[in-house]
Amino acid sequence: MRHTIRIVLATGVTVVALASCSNQNPGSPTTGDTSTSNTSSNRSTDSPSSEKPNSNGAAPAISGPELSVANFSSNACQAFTSEQLTTLGLQPDGTPRNNGASCTWRPEDLVAASTYMVTFPPAGTTLDRYYKNKAQYPAFEESEVANYPAANFDITDAKHGQCSTIVGVAKDAVFIVQASAGSDDPQYSTPCTLSAKAAEIVVNNLKGDR
Repeated sequence: MRHTIRIVLATGVTVVALASCSNQNPGSPTTGDTSTSNTSSNRSTDSPSSEKPNSNGAAPAISGPELSVANFSSNACQAFTSEQLTTLGLQPDGTPRNNGASCTWRPEDLVAASTYMVTFPPAGTTLDRYYKNKAQYPAFEESEVANYPAANFDITDAKHGQCSTIVGVAKDAVFIVQASAGSDDPQYSTPCTLSAKAAEIVVNNLKGDR
């Protein structure tokens, strides 16, 4: 079970590191894990309601209002309320990482439940970047979370306890929820349902529906 947690944390750190490399080729990882793709700044001048939302329309348009991540971008441990953490089966105190841009919460039972990490990559990170490089992820599924464009992805097959959900909430802002299910978690083989459910909670909190 400790091994599972390390994977989640390492992946979260990689996501933040890659997202900050705005001048790197997105297909050339700068970490030792060559199975993941880089993300970088990809600002768009298109309106979020236009047919082509970003630089080349790789990601779906944002049809709703853009959401600000400013309140959480350096304090990710505030992404869930105490009541929501209880609903997710998590302990109340999260562990901040990456200068507060990421936070990890663990359950009481690491085998029977799931660990979550929420990450707010640097400003300018876009969903478009992930969509354009989706072929580099063994598992990548286009999706929608609370009416915002999203994707479920993983560096494995997303059927063995681990999945990440990235949500585009503005043309130059995303957040990522990673779920790592314990081996006895009923949703171990469908972990993307866990990360997507938690991502929906974060979206509602960004809207102010806390």
